[in-house]
Amino acid sequence: MNLYDFLIIYLAGGAPLGVYYFLQHRKTSSFRHLWLKTLLNFLCWMPYAFQLLGKNKFSKNIFSTIFAGKFSSDAKIEKNIRSIEKRLEKIYLQSRLQISIYEFREILERYAGLTMVSQFEHKNSQTARCENDFFQIAGHSDAPLAAVCLDRRNRRRLSFHQTEARLDFLQLLAELFDSGSDSKNLSDAAIEFVTTLQDAAAADSIKKMFDRPAQTFFLSN
Repeated sequence: MNLYDFLIIYLAGGAPLGVYYFLQHRKTSSFRHLWLKTLLNFLCWMPYAFQLLGKNKFSKNIFSTIFAGKFSSDAKIEKNIRSIEKRLEKIYLQSRLQISIYEFREILERYAGLTMVSQFEHKNSQTARCENDFFQIAGHSDAPLAAVCLDRRNRRRLSFHQTEARLDFLQLLAELFDSGSDSKNLSDAAIEFVTTLQDAAAADSIKKMFDRPAQTFFLSN
């Protein structure tokens, strides 16, 4: 990009801001002063653009809700999950459990990933995702209903796989418990893990597990 191209792009960005400033202040008494400020905002438009963004309530809500709210919240949850996984991994390394570290990590990550996806699906309304162009293109007689049925089937499949992943995770905890691991640290880490994932069913199972002596806990589907 040469200097000529840069100037075209730069001035193209300033043009709408200059027009906006002129229209917002066109009722001023000093017409000459208005033209001067319009020209300055046109040529040096970046500070004026940031000023407008700072005053705009919509942009404030967008940035605070999405970036400072949801995204930072998701990042914090993800960070907590990874931290607890490391604690569980440390307990595993100190145990006599006869599975590989890769299998151990795969069980934790599969359970955590499917549970988080299930939570996301649960929080989002079904009607918000009912539109499906596939059925419309295929000429289905009732595309919205078909989309709802497809969505319901996908949710059922996701729920099945999440339940299987939960059972594998609980079985892993039971084996760690029976292997002579530190039951207090294991219980605390496991409860914190499933609580962070908002899996109440797993939390109930873990509480029952650690209320029983070793080698007496059996998983039931």
